[in-house]
Amino acid sequence: MLIGAIAVLLVTMAAISRTDTGRLSSTAAIHISRSIPFGGSFYEQAPAGNTIYYTYIVNGKTYSGVDFRRWIDVNRHRPKVCFDPDDPSSHLLVEGSFRCGIGPRP
Repeated sequence: MLIGAIAVLLVTMAAISRTDTGRLSSTAAIHISRSIPFGGSFYEQAPAGNTIYYTYIVNGKTYSGVDFRRWIDVNRHRPKVCFDPDDPSSHLLVEGSFRCGIGPRP
């Protein structure tokens, strides 16, 4: 019975995630204003990567965001944002190969 409940929970979570990803169907280029590298720490089990401060423009309005990604070379990932066309402030920082509204390339 517990395994069945866990399976239902996982399927529900996947469906919700897919719906959220589907809403973020539009793409915008970003301008990185600052990127702060973090070397990581085995002791604290903290990953290496960068905190990225960025802006993007939709319909003439500028939006800003900050996010941590486990990218060492940020530019190599060609970051962009996927956003909800009905609410451009609802966005997700992704790498260039990510297909907005669909998900990562297989």
